[in-house]
Amino acid sequence: MAKHLEVPVTLLTPGTINENLHYGPFAHYCSGSFSGKIETSPTRAISSLYNEIFHNSTKFLGPTIIGQNDPKIIEEISRGVRFIPFQITIDKYKIFIHDLGVSSHPEWHNAGSGYSSSLLHFYNKKQALFVSRIVDNECIIEIYQQAQKIKIIRGTTLSEVWRKSWFIEKYDGSELYGLKDQKTQNSLRVHYVSTCTPN
Repeated sequence: MAKHLEVPVTLLTPGTINENLHYGPFAHYCSGSFSGKIETSPTRAISSLYNEIFHNSTKFLGPTIIGQNDPKIIEEISRGVRFIPFQITIDKYKIFIHDLGVSSHPEWHNAGSGYSSSLLHFYNKKQALFVSRIVDNECIIEIYQQAQKIKIIRGTTLSEVWRKSWFIEKYDGSELYGLKDQKTQNSLRVHYVSTCTPN
């Protein structure tokens, strides 16, 4: 049986959330003197950064190092946060849900203005970020390459805007927006309840 290093983790201060930095399609970009590539897990992220800084190959259990196993830390950093972005998967596509907006629009699966998600795909044979948004009564796809917006596609329905894009035709727009996923629907219900107030 492998022995695991017990690492004492303490949250010094919860800090502040800057919505432009911590949410949205570029939430994975960070600044600092050390930088690594995007990793598939907290374990890989912590271990590769440690390797970059200290030049050794020690492996760390990422969630433990960053305190994800401590309910007090999770409670403290979640306090006052109305929504925590999450990721869903449809076949080979990982769809990142970065903001919620609700409506009673059945064709939009009760999502509304403010809802946004993104996925990675190819545009002109180069990797691109496809950001799907609902703004007022319009469905929008913005295509980014190297953090530059290179194309905008607009439509009145989720399916129409994705059809106009000519990309990922195997799925309908509701799926590519992430709106047919149960986790997304549960989040929309919770968000709807928390944002509705009596007149």
